[in-house]
Amino acid sequence: AAAVEVPARRGYALAARAHVAAMEGDHRAAQRLYRSAARVFSSAGMVHMQALTLLANAASLTATGAHAQAESTRMLAEELARRSGAAVISHLARCPEAPAPGQAPGAAVAARLSLLTSREREIAEIAGRGKRTREIAEELSLSPRTVDVHLSRIYRKLDIPSRTALVRLMAGLV
Repeated sequence: AAAVEVPARRGYALAARAHVAAMEGDHRAAQRLYRSAARVFSSAGMVHMQALTLLANAASLTATGAHAQAESTRMLAEELARRSGAAVISHLARCPEAPAPGQAPGAAVAARLSLLTSREREIAEIAGRGKRTREIAEELSLSPRTVDVHLSRIYRKLDIPSRTALVRLMAGLV
């Protein structure tokens, strides 16, 4: 990470190393790396990544019994996510029972889908199977435009850019 001169790449490198340390059970090292990554993301103006990194750090703090520090870190992550419009990160920060980084993909998908209305969830599930807008509209007796409006809301709420990202999310790969 120190050799990388681009701040964003350095932040990602530090966060990746922190994830590895956390997965190996070395939460003290993970906390140090998460704090460094959060500082780099902050200086690069990447508030959403700063929030996500702080949220991961809160999980490591909880694992070492530093509950008060974990809670204040989680609250800071939620505030940063809310200010930057990162709805999924904000939701995860508000719900400590939501899966932390490194937990089962199925649990993470369920937490993200809880942001959607039942109709949006239904459309996301169908779109996640690879069906096109027109096919979804026919299956649900809706107009294609209505399906497109729902998909736009789904993308915004889940903080994803495209149908491809939705398919990957629904497959539990994100």
